[in-house]
Amino acid sequence: MTSPLPPSRRDTPPQPRPGFVPMTVAWVVGVAPVLSLVSNRGLVPLVVLVAVAVVAAAIRDRRRPWHDGTLPPVLAAGLGALILWGFASAAWEHTEGLAVRKALALSAWMACGSLLLAGFARLTAADLVRVTRAAAWGIGGAVALAVAEGWMGMPLTILMNEWRNPDVSVAVNATRFKAGATVVVLLGIPTVAGLAFRGRRLAAGVTLVAVIALAVVSSSLSAMLGLGAAVAAAALCLVPRIGTWAVAAALVAVLAGVPLLRQLPPTEQLAVSLPYLPNSTLHRTMIWKFAADRIAERPLLGWGLEGSRALPGGDDDALVHMHGYIGPADQPNRPLGLIVQRMQQMPLHPHNAPLQIWVELGAIGALLAAAVLLTLLRLANAAAPAVRAPRVATLAAGFAMSTVSFGAWQSWWLMAVWLAALMAVAFTDPVRLATDRPDAGR
Repeated sequence: MTSPLPPSRRDTPPQPRPGFVPMTVAWVVGVAPVLSLVSNRGLVPLVVLVAVAVVAAAIRDRRRPWHDGTLPPVLAAGLGALILWGFASAAWEHTEGLAVRKALALSAWMACGSLLLAGFARLTAADLVRVTRAAAWGIGGAVALAVAEGWMGMPLTILMNEWRNPDVSVAVNATRFKAGATVVVLLGIPTVAGLAFRGRRLAAGVTLVAVIALAVVSSSLSAMLGLGAAVAAAALCLVPRIGTWAVAAALVAVLAGVPLLRQLPPTEQLAVSLPYLPNSTLHRTMIWKFAADRIAERPLLGWGLEGSRALPGGDDDALVHMHGYIGPADQPNRPLGLIVQRMQQMPLHPHNAPLQIWVELGAIGALLAAAVLLTLLRLANAAAPAVRAPRVATLAAGFAMSTVSFGAWQSWWLMAVWLAALMAVAFTDPVRLATDRPDAGR
C-alpha cells in the first residue's frame, strides 16, 4: 500500500522533542531582544537561567556540566590571564576594594558564559532550527514593541522609568531605546546569517531591514557603528588570505591608539568644525581626553580594575561646549548656537571599552585584551570564508559598539556579547547545518 505522505516526509524519521536545555536556550534567545528594549539588565538572569538548566541537566545525567563543550584552551587562558591581572591590580589600585570585587564578578560571568556555551553545544541540528526561528521572532517582537511604544506614547518605557527613578523626570522618546537597539543589532547579525544559511533568504532580508530600521529610529550611534563595522568586516573576510588579518590589524590599531586620545581638540573646536556631532559625543570626547590624561600618569599598570569610577578629579566638573538654544527658556524662536555646560569629567566609566582597559589595567592589560581579540579572530579564521564572515562580523560589531558606549565590565553587556558570539558560532556550524538538510543521512 502506498503511503499518503510525500517521499520527504516518509524518509525523514520523526524528530524527538527537545530537552529542557535546548528549550531554555530557544526561550532565552527569543526573549532577549524584546527584554533588552524594556530593561537591558534583564539579560543577566536570562543567561543565568541557561546556566542553571545546564547544571541541572548535568546532575540528572551524572556528568560534568561542560561535557558537551568547553572554551578552547587558548581562549580560556587569555580570558583567565586578563581576570588574574585584574586581581593583581588590587596591589596598586587607587581606591581599595574595587579591583577584587570586580574580578570576582568577572570570574562568575566567565563561568556563566562557559555554561551558556555548554548549553549551545547540546543543540542538535533540529534544535538549532528552533533556536534560529526563536531569535528571528524575538527580533521581530522587539521591533514591534518599539513601533507600538512610539505609536502609543511610550507607556511601558515611562512606567519602567518611574519604577527605577521615581524622583527623576526624564524625557522619554524613541532614543530611550538606544541601549536596547544596540543589543538587538548585535544579536541580529548572527540571526540574519543563520536564516540565510538555512535558505530562509526572505526571512533574513526582513530581519535585516527590521534591525537597520530600529538602529536608525533609536538614533543609537553604537548600533549604527556596529552595523557599519559588521558590513566592513564581512566584506574583508571574503578577500582571500588577507581579509581576516586586515580586520585584526584594524582592531589592534584601535586598541593601541587609545593613548593618542590625549590629542583630542577642545569641545568648542569640535562643536564648530563638526556641527553634526551630537551633544552626547561632545561630552564623551571630554571624558576620553580626561581618561587619556590619567593613562599618561600610570601607563604600564593603570589605576586598578574598576578604578575608572574613582579616578582623581573624576567627580569634578569641566566646561563642555554643546549645541543648544540661546536665550531665556521662555523666549520664542530662540536661535541655535553654542552653549556651555558644566559636566562631570568621569561618570563611572569612560563609555569606551579599550580606553577603560588602558586606564584601569595599563599597557599590560591592553596587551592581554589584544591577545584575546587575536585568539578569537584566529579561531574564526579556521572556518571557510562563508562561515568566517558572519562570525568575524559579529566580533567586529561588538568591538565597535564597545568603543562608544557602555562600561567594559557591565554584566548585561558582557552577557549580550557572550550570547551573540555563541549564536554566531552555532548558527553557522557547518556540521550541524549539513545534518539539517532534508537529504542528510541518506
